[in-house]
Amino acid sequence: MRFPEALEATYLDGLVVLHNGSIVFEEYRGEGGPDQPHLCFSVTKSMVGMLAVDLIVQGLIDDRARVTRYVPELDCETFGDATVRNILDMTIAARWSENYADPAAEIRSYGVPSGLRERSADYTGPTHLADYLPNAMQRNGEHGKAFVYITPLSDVLAWIVVRASGKPLSQLLSERVWVPMGAEHDAYFNVDSVGAAVAGVGFSCALRDMARVGELLRCRGSLMGQRVFDPQVCDALFQPASAQEKAVFAAGAFASLKEWSYRNQWWMTNNASGAITARGIYGQALYIDPKAEVVIARFASMPTASNLANDHISLPLYQAIADALA
Repeated sequence: MRFPEALEATYLDGLVVLHNGSIVFEEYRGEGGPDQPHLCFSVTKSMVGMLAVDLIVQGLIDDRARVTRYVPELDCETFGDATVRNILDMTIAARWSENYADPAAEIRSYGVPSGLRERSADYTGPTHLADYLPNAMQRNGEHGKAFVYITPLSDVLAWIVVRASGKPLSQLLSERVWVPMGAEHDAYFNVDSVGAAVAGVGFSCALRDMARVGELLRCRGSLMGQRVFDPQVCDALFQPASAQEKAVFAAGAFASLKEWSYRNQWWMTNNASGAITARGIYGQALYIDPKAEVVIARFASMPTASNLANDHISLPLYQAIADALA
C-alpha cells in the first residue's frame, strides 16, 4: 500500500508529521482542519498520565501509595488495596470488556455517568463519575498480575491528580502544558453532570497542538527554548520496559501488539527506536519516535471503534515514515 492509499484507508481527518521540530507533512480531510478541534478519545488517557508523572516527579504523588491515600471514597473491594501504580499501568484485577460492539460489555455502563450518553426515562444508575467509579467494576484476582485496559481507570487517575494538585484537571493541563508550550488553540474536556473532566475519553484539541505535546516530550520537557517539564518526566515515559512489564502486558488481551507494554497511560512499542504512542478509538494517535526525531499526530473517523481495524496499516505506516525521515 502506498502512502496516499494508507491515508484514505484509515479515514483520515488530519495528519501532521514533525521531523526535528519542523512540519514536514500536514494534510486535512473529512472533519479535519488546522483550526478545528477534534475529539481525541483515549489519547486523553495519555494526557492525564503525563500530568500524573509530572506530579510524581514534583513529589506530590507517591505512585507506591494506595489509591485511598488520595481518594478515600475509593475504599472499596476493587480499589481498597490498589496502588497508584496499578492505576497508572492498568494492572487492576477486574472483569472488564471494552468491546464496543457488544451490548453487554462493561464499557457500556460508562456512558451515562460520564455524560457521553443521555439518560433514558427509566435509568436509575449513577449520574456522575464520582458516584460511578467505586462500584464500576467487579474485582477479579490479584492486582499487578495482568494488563487490563479499563477506561474508567483514567478517571480514577484524574481524581488522584485533582486531589494531589488541588486544581481541576483542565486548569492543571492549561498551566502545566498548554500555555507554557505555546499552544495555538484552546483545548476542551467533556465534563460529567457535576463538572468533572471525562479523563478516559473526553479531551479535544487541534492537531498541531497535539503534535506540540509530542514534540515537548521528545525534547525532554523543553520547547522553543521554554522549559515546561522536568526532564525526569520524559525519562519516566520513555524508560525501556522491564521484562516484568512485558510479561504483565502479555498476560492481558492484546495479543496483536507483540512485545509491547503499557506504562503511565502510554503505549510502549518497545521497538528499536523506543517509540511510545497515545491511542484513541476511531484512529486517533500521537506517535513519538525519539531516535528518528519524529512526531506523528493523527485524527481520523474510522467506522470501527477498535484500533485493531487500522493497526495493520497505521503501525507499519508510522514505522515507514520514521525510517524514511531518519
